[in-house]
Amino acid sequence: MNAQSFTLDEAIAASVRYVLDPPSRSVTRPALEQLRRSDPETLVGLIERMRGSTKPEERAVAALLAPGLPDGGVDVLLTAVEEEKDPGVLVAVAEALRELEGSASSNALTRLAGHSHPDVRRAVAVSLYGKHDSAALSTLLTLVDDQNSDVRDWAAWALADTFEPGPERDVALTRWLNVAPKDSQLAGQVRAALENPQATPATPPSRRRSKQPRGPRPARTITVLVASANPLDTGRLALDEEVRELTAGLRGTPARDIVDLRTAWAMRPVDLLVELNEYQPAVLHFSGHGLADGRLVFVDKAGNAKPVNGAAIASTLATAGDSVRVVVLNACFSSGLADSLTEHVDVAVGMDRPVGDDAARIFARAFYSALGYGHSVGRAFEQARTALILEGFDEHDTPQLAAKDGVDPHELVLVDRASAIGADPGADRQTLLRITEEHLSHLAKHAVLPLGEGLEIGRSVGESLHRRAEGDSLFLVGPPGSGKSGALYRLARDLIDAGRDVVVLAADLLSARVPGDRCS
Repeated sequence: MNAQSFTLDEAIAASVRYVLDPPSRSVTRPALEQLRRSDPETLVGLIERMRGSTKPEERAVAALLAPGLPDGGVDVLLTAVEEEKDPGVLVAVAEALRELEGSASSNALTRLAGHSHPDVRRAVAVSLYGKHDSAALSTLLTLVDDQNSDVRDWAAWALADTFEPGPERDVALTRWLNVAPKDSQLAGQVRAALENPQATPATPPSRRRSKQPRGPRPARTITVLVASANPLDTGRLALDEEVRELTAGLRGTPARDIVDLRTAWAMRPVDLLVELNEYQPAVLHFSGHGLADGRLVFVDKAGNAKPVNGAAIASTLATAGDSVRVVVLNACFSSGLADSLTEHVDVAVGMDRPVGDDAARIFARAFYSALGYGHSVGRAFEQARTALILEGFDEHDTPQLAAKDGVDPHELVLVDRASAIGADPGADRQTLLRITEEHLSHLAKHAVLPLGEGLEIGRSVGESLHRRAEGDSLFLVGPPGSGKSGALYRLARDLIDAGRDVVVLAADLLSARVPGDRCS
Protein backbone atom coordinates (compact mmCIF):
# COMPACT_ATOMS: atom_id res chain seq x y z
CA MET A 1 0.00 0.00 0.00
CA ASN A 2 1.45 3.34 -0.99
CA ALA A 3 2.00 5.93 1.71
CA GLN A 4 -0.44 8.83 1.67
CA SER A 5 0.89 12.36 2.15
CA PHE A 6 -1.09 14.98 4.09
CA THR A 7 -0.62 18.69 4.49
CA LEU A 8 -0.11 19.74 8.12
CA ASP A 9 -3.70 20.95 8.46
CA GLU A 10 -5.04 17.78 6.82
CA ALA A 11 -2.96 15.59 9.11
CA ILE A 12 -4.17 17.44 12.21
CA ALA A 13 -7.81 17.19 11.11
CA ALA A 14 -7.45 13.47 10.34
CA SER A 15 -5.76 12.88 13.71
CA VAL A 16 -8.66 14.55 15.51
CA ARG A 17 -11.00 12.30 13.57
CA TYR A 18 -8.85 9.35 14.68
CA VAL A 19 -9.81 10.26 18.27
CA LEU A 20 -13.48 11.06 17.68
CA ASP A 21 -14.34 8.31 15.19
CA PRO A 22 -12.64 4.99 16.12
CA PRO A 23 -14.09 3.06 13.12
CA SER A 24 -12.13 5.41 10.82
CA ARG A 25 -8.77 4.58 12.34
CA SER A 26 -7.56 2.37 9.52
CA VAL A 27 -7.89 5.45 7.29
CA THR A 28 -6.77 8.18 9.71
CA ARG A 29 -3.89 6.38 11.41
CA PRO A 30 -1.39 7.25 8.62
CA ALA A 31 -2.04 10.96 9.29
CA LEU A 32 -1.22 10.51 12.97
CA GLU A 33 1.95 8.62 12.09
CA GLN A 34 2.95 11.36 9.63
CA LEU A 35 2.68 13.96 12.39
CA ARG A 36 4.81 11.80 14.66
CA ARG A 37 7.55 11.79 12.03
CA SER A 38 7.66 15.59 11.88
CA ASP A 39 10.98 17.21 12.72
CA PRO A 40 11.46 17.53 16.51
CA GLU A 41 10.96 21.30 16.63
CA THR A 42 7.68 21.13 14.70
CA LEU A 43 6.44 18.18 16.73
CA VAL A 44 7.27 19.79 20.10
CA GLY A 45 5.47 23.00 19.07
CA LEU A 46 2.43 21.08 17.85
CA ILE A 47 2.18 19.01 21.03
CA GLU A 48 2.55 22.07 23.28
CA ARG A 49 -0.15 23.93 21.37
CA MET A 50 -2.59 21.01 21.48
CA ARG A 51 -1.88 20.22 25.14
CA GLY A 52 -3.14 23.68 26.01
CA SER A 53 -6.31 23.39 23.96
CA THR A 54 -9.73 23.61 25.57
CA LYS A 55 -10.91 20.82 23.25
CA PRO A 56 -10.40 17.35 24.77
CA GLU A 57 -9.95 15.74 21.36
CA GLU A 58 -6.96 17.99 20.62
CA ARG A 59 -5.39 17.19 24.00
CA ALA A 60 -5.91 13.52 23.17
CA VAL A 61 -4.06 13.98 19.87
CA ALA A 62 -1.19 15.61 21.80
CA ALA A 63 -0.93 12.49 23.97
CA LEU A 64 -0.97 10.19 20.95
CA LEU A 65 1.79 12.22 19.29
CA ALA A 66 4.04 12.14 22.38
CA PRO A 67 5.70 8.76 21.58
CA GLY A 68 7.17 10.45 18.47
CA LEU A 69 9.34 12.72 20.65
CA PRO A 70 13.02 11.81 21.07
CA ASP A 71 12.45 10.73 24.69
CA GLY A 72 9.28 8.83 23.82
CA GLY A 73 7.14 11.57 25.34
CA VAL A 74 7.53 10.23 28.87
CA ASP A 75 7.31 13.65 30.55
CA VAL A 76 4.31 14.70 28.48
CA LEU A 77 2.41 11.53 29.29
CA LEU A 78 3.29 11.46 33.00
CA THR A 79 2.13 15.05 33.32
CA ALA A 80 -1.15 14.14 31.62
CA VAL A 81 -1.64 11.24 34.05
CA GLU A 82 -1.33 13.68 36.96
CA GLU A 83 -3.25 16.67 35.59
CA GLU A 84 -5.76 15.54 32.95
CA LYS A 85 -9.38 15.08 34.04
CA ASP A 86 -11.19 14.20 30.81
CA PRO A 87 -11.71 10.41 30.46
CA GLY A 88 -11.40 10.52 26.67
CA VAL A 89 -8.00 12.17 26.89
CA LEU A 90 -6.85 9.66 29.51
CA VAL A 91 -7.86 6.83 27.19
CA ALA A 92 -5.50 8.32 24.58
CA VAL A 93 -2.78 8.68 27.25
CA ALA A 94 -3.12 4.98 28.08
CA GLU A 95 -2.93 4.08 24.39
CA ALA A 96 0.26 6.10 24.02
CA LEU A 97 1.80 4.56 27.16
CA ARG A 98 1.35 1.15 25.58
CA GLU A 99 4.02 2.04 23.05
CA LEU A 100 6.61 2.87 25.72
CA GLU A 101 8.85 0.29 27.35
CA GLY A 102 10.05 0.11 30.93
CA SER A 103 8.58 0.36 34.39
CA ALA A 104 7.69 4.06 34.05
CA SER A 105 5.01 3.13 31.50
CA SER A 106 3.51 0.39 33.68
CA ASN A 107 3.62 2.57 36.79
CA ALA A 108 1.77 5.36 34.98
CA LEU A 109 -0.84 2.90 33.74
CA THR A 110 -1.21 1.66 37.32
CA ARG A 111 -2.11 5.21 38.38
CA LEU A 112 -4.79 5.35 35.68
CA ALA A 113 -6.20 1.96 36.70
CA GLY A 114 -7.90 3.59 39.67
CA HIS A 115 -9.91 6.01 37.52
CA SER A 116 -13.67 6.00 38.00
CA HIS A 117 -14.50 5.80 34.29
CA PRO A 118 -14.56 2.21 32.89
CA ASP A 119 -13.27 3.33 29.47
CA VAL A 120 -10.04 4.47 31.12
CA ARG A 121 -9.65 1.24 33.08
CA ARG A 122 -10.35 -0.76 29.93
CA ALA A 123 -7.68 1.18 28.04
CA VAL A 124 -5.25 0.42 30.86
CA ALA A 125 -5.98 -3.31 30.64
CA VAL A 126 -5.49 -3.24 26.87
CA SER A 127 -2.23 -1.31 27.18
CA LEU A 128 -0.79 -3.65 29.83
CA TYR A 129 -1.02 -6.56 27.38
CA GLY A 130 2.54 -7.67 26.65
CA LYS A 131 4.13 -5.83 29.60
CA HIS A 132 5.84 -8.34 31.89
CA ASP A 133 6.93 -6.29 34.91
CA SER A 134 5.57 -6.59 38.45
CA ALA A 135 3.55 -3.37 38.24
CA ALA A 136 1.70 -4.70 35.18
CA LEU A 137 0.98 -8.00 36.93
CA SER A 138 -0.26 -6.29 40.11
CA THR A 139 -2.56 -3.96 38.17
CA LEU A 140 -4.03 -6.72 36.02
CA LEU A 141 -4.67 -8.81 39.14
CA THR A 142 -6.79 -5.91 40.38
CA LEU A 143 -8.56 -5.18 37.09
CA VAL A 144 -9.56 -8.82 36.57
CA ASP A 145 -12.00 -8.29 39.48
CA ASP A 146 -13.29 -4.97 38.15
CA GLN A 147 -17.01 -4.26 38.41
CA ASN A 148 -17.15 -3.62 34.66
CA SER A 149 -17.25 -6.83 32.60
CA ASP A 150 -15.40 -5.33 29.63
CA VAL A 151 -12.53 -4.28 31.88
CA ARG A 152 -12.46 -7.73 33.51
CA ASP A 153 -12.38 -9.48 30.14
CA TRP A 154 -9.47 -7.46 28.80
CA ALA A 155 -7.53 -7.93 32.03
CA ALA A 156 -8.15 -11.69 31.91
CA TRP A 157 -6.90 -11.87 28.32
CA ALA A 158 -3.76 -9.90 29.18
CA LEU A 159 -3.06 -12.05 32.25
CA ALA A 160 -3.59 -15.34 30.41
CA ASP A 161 -1.55 -14.42 27.36
CA THR A 162 1.25 -12.30 28.87
CA PHE A 163 2.28 -13.99 32.12
CA GLU A 164 3.57 -17.48 32.81
CA PRO A 165 1.48 -19.78 35.05
CA GLY A 166 1.76 -18.90 38.75
CA PRO A 167 -0.39 -18.96 41.89
CA GLU A 168 -1.51 -15.32 41.74
CA ARG A 169 -2.26 -15.38 38.01
CA ASP A 170 -4.03 -18.74 38.09
CA VAL A 171 -6.19 -17.97 41.14
CA ALA A 172 -7.20 -14.62 39.61
CA LEU A 173 -8.12 -16.24 36.29
CA THR A 174 -10.08 -18.92 38.13
CA ARG A 175 -12.09 -16.21 39.90
CA TRP A 176 -12.73 -14.56 36.54
CA LEU A 177 -13.98 -17.85 35.08
CA ASN A 178 -16.48 -18.15 37.93
CA VAL A 179 -18.27 -14.99 36.77
CA ALA A 180 -17.58 -15.10 33.01
CA PRO A 181 -20.07 -16.54 30.49
CA LYS A 182 -19.19 -20.23 30.37
CA ASP A 183 -19.59 -20.58 26.60
CA SER A 184 -17.68 -17.45 25.56
CA GLN A 185 -14.65 -17.76 23.31
CA LEU A 186 -12.47 -15.93 25.82
CA ALA A 187 -13.54 -18.26 28.63
CA GLY A 188 -12.45 -21.21 26.50
CA GLN A 189 -9.08 -19.60 25.86
CA VAL A 190 -8.50 -18.78 29.53
CA ARG A 191 -9.60 -22.26 30.57
CA ALA A 192 -7.15 -23.76 28.08
CA ALA A 193 -4.34 -21.55 29.41
CA LEU A 194 -5.05 -22.82 32.94
CA GLU A 195 -5.44 -26.47 32.01
CA ASN A 196 -2.30 -26.53 29.85
CA PRO A 197 0.36 -24.53 31.69
CA GLN A 198 3.12 -25.94 29.48
CA ALA A 199 1.55 -24.79 26.22
CA THR A 200 3.94 -21.83 26.10
CA PRO A 201 7.45 -22.73 27.37
CA ALA A 202 9.02 -20.29 29.78
CA THR A 203 12.37 -20.47 27.97
CA PRO A 204 13.15 -20.48 24.23
CA PRO A 205 13.96 -23.78 22.53
CA SER A 206 17.55 -24.84 22.03
CA ARG A 207 19.64 -23.00 19.48
CA ARG A 208 21.20 -26.29 18.38
CA ARG A 209 20.77 -26.64 14.60
CA SER A 210 19.46 -29.92 13.25
CA LYS A 211 17.86 -30.71 9.93
CA GLN A 212 14.30 -31.97 10.24
CA PRO A 213 13.53 -35.09 8.21
CA ARG A 214 11.20 -34.57 5.28
CA GLY A 215 9.32 -37.87 5.55
CA PRO A 216 5.55 -38.13 5.86
CA ARG A 217 5.62 -38.87 9.62
CA PRO A 218 4.32 -35.88 11.59
CA ALA A 219 6.46 -34.40 14.33
CA ARG A 220 5.43 -34.90 17.96
CA THR A 221 5.98 -31.18 18.59
CA ILE A 222 6.17 -28.37 16.04
CA THR A 223 6.95 -24.68 16.12
CA VAL A 224 4.94 -22.07 14.20
CA LEU A 225 6.74 -18.74 13.70
CA VAL A 226 4.44 -15.79 13.02
CA ALA A 227 6.52 -12.97 11.52
CA SER A 228 4.74 -9.66 11.01
CA ALA A 229 5.54 -6.17 9.77
CA ASN A 230 3.38 -3.05 9.58
CA PRO A 231 5.61 -0.06 8.69
CA LEU A 232 4.64 3.39 9.87
CA ASP A 233 4.14 4.71 6.35
CA THR A 234 1.71 1.97 5.28
CA GLY A 235 -1.94 1.33 6.05
CA ARG A 236 -2.51 -0.03 9.53
CA LEU A 237 -3.26 -3.73 9.78
CA ALA A 238 -4.83 -5.45 12.78
CA LEU A 239 -1.93 -7.88 13.08
CA ASP A 240 -2.41 -8.34 16.82
CA GLU A 241 -5.98 -9.44 16.14
CA GLU A 242 -4.77 -11.94 13.54
CA VAL A 243 -2.32 -13.44 16.05
CA ARG A 244 -5.09 -13.55 18.63
CA GLU A 245 -7.40 -15.40 16.21
CA LEU A 246 -4.61 -17.77 15.18
CA THR A 247 -3.81 -18.49 18.83
CA ALA A 248 -7.47 -19.09 19.63
CA GLY A 249 -7.75 -21.47 16.69
CA LEU A 250 -4.91 -23.60 18.01
CA ARG A 251 -5.86 -23.45 21.69
CA GLY A 252 -9.19 -25.07 21.02
CA THR A 253 -7.58 -28.16 19.44
CA PRO A 254 -5.92 -31.31 20.80
CA ALA A 255 -2.58 -29.88 19.56
CA ARG A 256 -2.57 -26.94 21.99
CA ASP A 257 0.17 -28.62 24.06
CA ILE A 258 2.42 -29.67 21.19
CA VAL A 259 2.35 -26.56 18.95
CA ASP A 260 4.80 -23.90 20.10
CA LEU A 261 3.56 -20.59 18.68
CA ARG A 262 6.26 -17.91 18.43
CA THR A 263 5.68 -14.31 17.32
CA ALA A 264 8.13 -11.77 15.90
CA TRP A 265 6.86 -8.20 15.48
CA ALA A 266 8.04 -5.25 13.37
CA MET A 267 10.27 -7.52 11.31
CA ARG A 268 13.30 -6.07 9.57
CA PRO A 269 14.62 -8.18 6.68
CA VAL A 270 17.65 -9.52 8.55
CA ASP A 271 15.41 -10.42 11.52
CA LEU A 272 13.99 -13.26 9.46
CA LEU A 273 17.39 -14.99 9.48
CA VAL A 274 17.69 -14.53 13.22
CA GLU A 275 14.20 -15.86 14.00
CA LEU A 276 14.61 -18.89 11.74
CA ASN A 277 17.90 -19.75 13.41
CA GLU A 278 16.44 -19.18 16.87
CA TYR A 279 13.21 -21.17 16.64
CA GLN A 280 13.70 -23.68 13.79
CA PRO A 281 9.98 -23.55 12.88
CA ALA A 282 8.09 -26.12 10.85
CA VAL A 283 5.70 -23.40 9.70
CA LEU A 284 6.62 -19.83 8.75
CA HIS A 285 3.62 -17.48 8.71
CA PHE A 286 4.10 -13.93 7.39
CA SER A 287 1.49 -11.26 8.11
CA GLY A 288 1.77 -7.84 6.53
CA HIS A 289 1.69 -5.94 3.27
CA GLY A 290 2.52 -7.30 -0.17
CA LEU A 291 3.15 -5.24 -3.30
CA ALA A 292 1.71 -5.84 -6.75
CA ASP A 293 5.17 -6.86 -8.02
CA GLY A 294 5.28 -9.72 -5.50
CA ARG A 295 7.58 -8.15 -2.91
CA LEU A 296 6.87 -8.42 0.81
CA VAL A 297 7.06 -5.26 2.91
CA PHE A 298 9.32 -5.37 5.97
CA VAL A 299 10.42 -2.52 8.26
CA ASP A 300 13.60 -0.44 8.02
CA LYS A 301 15.54 1.10 10.93
CA ALA A 302 13.29 4.15 10.96
CA GLY A 303 10.14 2.04 11.06
CA ASN A 304 9.21 2.75 7.44
CA ALA A 305 8.54 0.34 4.59
CA LYS A 306 11.38 -1.76 3.16
CA PRO A 307 10.21 -4.05 0.33
CA VAL A 308 12.07 -7.35 -0.08
CA ASN A 309 12.00 -9.29 -3.34
CA GLY A 310 11.25 -12.97 -3.75
CA ALA A 311 14.84 -13.94 -4.53
CA ALA A 312 15.94 -12.64 -1.12
CA ILE A 313 13.15 -14.53 0.67
CA ALA A 314 14.05 -17.72 -1.23
CA SER A 315 17.73 -17.31 -0.35
CA THR A 316 16.79 -16.89 3.32
CA LEU A 317 14.85 -20.13 3.32
CA ALA A 318 17.62 -21.90 1.42
CA THR A 319 20.26 -20.92 3.99
CA ALA A 320 18.30 -20.80 7.26
CA GLY A 321 15.03 -22.62 6.61
CA ASP A 322 15.94 -26.29 6.74
CA SER A 323 13.23 -26.91 9.34
CA VAL A 324 10.48 -25.09 7.42
CA ARG A 325 7.99 -27.35 5.69
CA VAL A 326 5.11 -24.91 5.16
CA VAL A 327 5.07 -21.18 4.41
CA VAL A 328 1.90 -19.08 4.71
CA LEU A 329 2.07 -15.57 3.23
CA ASN A 330 -0.97 -13.71 4.55
CA ALA A 331 -0.23 -10.66 2.38
CA CYS A 332 -1.61 -9.22 -0.85
CA PHE A 333 -0.20 -10.39 -4.21
CA SER A 334 1.93 -13.13 -2.62
CA SER A 335 0.78 -16.21 -4.55
CA GLY A 336 3.56 -15.92 -7.15
CA LEU A 337 6.18 -15.76 -4.42
CA ALA A 338 4.56 -18.71 -2.64
CA ASP A 339 4.80 -20.76 -5.83
CA SER A 340 8.52 -19.98 -6.22
CA LEU A 341 9.25 -20.86 -2.60
CA THR A 342 8.22 -24.48 -3.13
CA GLU A 343 11.74 -25.02 -4.43
CA HIS A 344 12.76 -24.88 -0.76
CA VAL A 345 9.64 -25.93 1.21
CA ASP A 346 7.01 -28.61 0.74
CA VAL A 347 3.94 -26.37 0.60
CA ALA A 348 3.38 -22.61 0.39
CA VAL A 349 0.19 -20.56 0.59
CA GLY A 350 -0.17 -17.05 -0.84
CA MET A 351 -2.82 -14.54 -1.92
CA ASP A 352 -3.28 -13.79 -5.62
CA ARG A 353 -4.90 -10.37 -5.09
CA PRO A 354 -5.59 -7.89 -2.26
CA VAL A 355 -6.99 -9.49 0.87
CA GLY A 356 -8.78 -7.67 3.69
CA ASP A 357 -7.92 -7.79 7.38
CA ASP A 358 -11.06 -9.68 8.39
CA ALA A 359 -10.69 -12.32 5.67
CA ALA A 360 -7.00 -12.79 6.52
CA ARG A 361 -7.84 -13.39 10.19
CA ILE A 362 -10.64 -15.86 9.48
CA PHE A 363 -8.47 -17.77 7.01
CA ALA A 364 -5.59 -17.99 9.51
CA ARG A 365 -7.77 -19.17 12.37
CA ALA A 366 -9.50 -21.89 10.35
CA PHE A 367 -6.23 -23.06 8.75
CA TYR A 368 -4.37 -23.53 12.02
CA SER A 369 -7.38 -24.95 13.79
CA ALA A 370 -7.60 -27.67 11.14
CA LEU A 371 -3.88 -28.39 11.45
CA GLY A 372 -4.34 -28.65 15.21
CA TYR A 373 -6.97 -31.34 14.74
CA GLY A 374 -4.46 -33.43 12.79
CA HIS A 375 -5.71 -32.68 9.28
CA SER A 376 -3.32 -32.51 6.35
CA VAL A 377 -2.08 -29.17 5.05
CA GLY A 378 -4.22 -29.64 1.94
CA ARG A 379 -7.36 -30.30 3.96
CA ALA A 380 -6.58 -27.39 6.31
CA PHE A 381 -6.29 -25.10 3.29
CA GLU A 382 -9.66 -26.27 1.97
CA GLN A 383 -11.31 -25.77 5.36
CA ALA A 384 -9.86 -22.26 5.64
CA ARG A 385 -11.31 -21.37 2.23
CA THR A 386 -14.65 -22.86 3.31
CA ALA A 387 -14.58 -20.68 6.44
CA LEU A 388 -14.43 -17.61 4.19
CA ILE A 389 -17.45 -18.86 2.24
CA LEU A 390 -19.38 -19.53 5.46
CA GLU A 391 -18.64 -15.99 6.67
CA GLY A 392 -19.85 -14.53 3.36
CA PHE A 393 -16.51 -13.26 2.02
CA ASP A 394 -16.01 -12.98 -1.74
CA GLU A 395 -12.30 -13.53 -1.15
CA HIS A 396 -12.52 -17.31 -0.75
CA ASP A 397 -10.71 -17.76 -4.08
CA THR A 398 -7.91 -15.38 -3.11
CA PRO A 399 -5.76 -17.89 -1.14
CA GLN A 400 -3.73 -20.16 -3.42
CA LEU A 401 -1.77 -23.28 -2.50
CA ALA A 402 1.40 -24.49 -4.21
CA ALA A 403 3.37 -27.67 -3.55
CA LYS A 404 6.83 -28.94 -4.36
CA ASP A 405 7.03 -31.48 -7.18
CA GLY A 406 6.30 -34.91 -5.75
CA VAL A 407 4.61 -33.58 -2.59
CA ASP A 408 0.89 -34.16 -2.09
CA PRO A 409 -0.47 -31.51 0.34
CA HIS A 410 -3.22 -33.94 1.34
CA GLU A 411 -0.58 -36.40 2.55
CA LEU A 412 1.45 -33.81 4.47
CA VAL A 413 0.37 -33.93 8.14
CA LEU A 414 2.24 -31.75 10.63
CA VAL A 415 0.45 -32.62 13.87
CA ASP A 416 0.36 -36.18 15.15
CA ARG A 417 -3.20 -36.31 16.46
CA ALA A 418 -2.45 -39.42 18.52
CA SER A 419 0.38 -37.61 20.26
CA ALA A 420 -1.75 -34.53 20.75
CA ILE A 421 -4.48 -36.40 22.61
CA GLY A 422 -2.17 -38.88 24.32
CA ALA A 423 -2.35 -39.29 28.07
CA ASP A 424 -0.24 -36.94 30.15
CA PRO A 425 -0.59 -37.92 33.83
CA GLY A 426 1.36 -34.88 35.00
CA ALA A 427 -0.93 -32.50 33.15
CA ASP A 428 -4.01 -34.40 34.37
CA ARG A 429 -2.83 -34.10 37.98
CA GLN A 430 -2.27 -30.36 37.58
CA THR A 431 -5.77 -30.02 36.12
CA LEU A 432 -7.29 -31.85 39.09
CA LEU A 433 -5.33 -29.69 41.53
CA ARG A 434 -6.53 -26.54 39.76
CA ILE A 435 -10.15 -27.70 39.75
CA THR A 436 -9.89 -28.64 43.43
CA GLU A 437 -8.59 -25.18 44.33
CA GLU A 438 -11.33 -23.55 42.26
CA HIS A 439 -14.07 -25.59 43.95
CA LEU A 440 -12.58 -25.13 47.42
CA SER A 441 -12.58 -21.37 46.85
CA HIS A 442 -16.26 -21.67 46.04
CA LEU A 443 -16.91 -23.61 49.28
CA ALA A 444 -14.85 -21.29 51.49
CA LYS A 445 -17.92 -19.23 52.34
CA HIS A 446 -19.17 -22.21 54.39
CA ALA A 447 -15.96 -22.39 56.48
CA VAL A 448 -17.13 -19.80 59.01
CA LEU A 449 -20.32 -19.30 61.00
CA PRO A 450 -21.35 -15.61 61.14
CA LEU A 451 -22.61 -14.42 64.53
CA GLY A 452 -23.52 -10.84 63.55
CA GLU A 453 -21.87 -7.48 64.10
CA GLY A 454 -18.76 -8.68 62.27
CA LEU A 455 -18.16 -11.68 64.55
CA GLU A 456 -17.75 -15.19 63.19
CA ILE A 457 -16.61 -18.66 64.28
CA GLY A 458 -14.37 -20.82 62.14
CA ARG A 459 -15.55 -24.40 61.60
CA SER A 460 -13.36 -27.35 62.52
CA VAL A 461 -13.63 -31.17 62.38
CA GLY A 462 -12.77 -33.77 65.00
CA GLU A 463 -10.29 -36.64 64.97
CA SER A 464 -12.98 -39.24 64.34
CA LEU A 465 -13.93 -37.56 61.08
CA HIS A 466 -10.27 -37.40 60.03
CA ARG A 467 -9.74 -41.11 60.79
CA ARG A 468 -12.86 -42.12 58.91
CA ALA A 469 -11.94 -40.04 55.85
CA GLU A 470 -8.41 -41.46 55.70
CA GLY A 471 -9.32 -45.07 56.35
CA ASP A 472 -12.68 -45.61 54.71
CA SER A 473 -15.58 -44.00 52.92
CA LEU A 474 -17.33 -41.04 54.48
CA PHE A 475 -20.91 -40.01 53.85
CA LEU A 476 -22.29 -36.91 55.58
CA VAL A 477 -26.03 -36.51 55.98
CA GLY A 478 -27.86 -33.56 57.49
CA PRO A 479 -30.53 -30.95 56.86
CA PRO A 480 -29.72 -27.79 54.88
CA GLY A 481 -27.62 -25.33 56.86
CA SER A 482 -26.31 -27.93 59.31
CA GLY A 483 -22.69 -27.38 58.25
CA LYS A 484 -21.97 -30.31 55.91
CA SER A 485 -20.19 -28.17 53.28
CA GLY A 486 -18.20 -26.31 55.94
CA ALA A 487 -17.07 -29.56 57.53
CA LEU A 488 -15.97 -31.03 54.19
CA TYR A 489 -14.16 -27.81 53.31
CA ARG A 490 -12.26 -27.86 56.61
CA LEU A 491 -11.50 -31.56 56.26
CA ALA A 492 -10.15 -31.12 52.74
CA ARG A 493 -7.98 -28.17 53.77
CA ASP A 494 -6.56 -30.12 56.73
CA LEU A 495 -5.68 -33.07 54.53
CA ILE A 496 -4.05 -30.85 51.89
CA ASP A 497 -2.02 -29.09 54.60
CA ALA A 498 -0.88 -32.55 55.76
CA GLY A 499 0.45 -33.31 52.29
CA ARG A 500 -2.32 -35.64 51.20
CA ASP A 501 -3.70 -35.75 47.65
CA VAL A 502 -7.26 -34.44 47.68
CA VAL A 503 -9.77 -33.90 44.88
CA VAL A 504 -12.80 -31.72 45.62
CA LEU A 505 -15.79 -31.41 43.31
CA ALA A 506 -18.62 -29.08 44.32
CA ALA A 507 -21.88 -30.37 42.86
CA ASP A 508 -23.28 -26.91 42.16
CA LEU A 509 -20.28 -26.12 39.94
CA LEU A 510 -20.70 -29.24 37.82
CA SER A 511 -22.92 -29.51 34.78
CA ALA A 512 -24.48 -32.58 33.22
CA ARG A 513 -25.35 -33.01 29.58
CA VAL A 514 -28.55 -34.96 28.88
CA PRO A 515 -29.01 -36.36 25.35
CA GLY A 516 -32.05 -34.98 23.63
CA ASP A 517 -33.58 -32.39 21.36
CA ARG A 518 -31.79 -29.07 21.00
CA CYS A 519 -35.17 -27.39 21.38
CA SER A 520 -35.87 -28.97 24.76
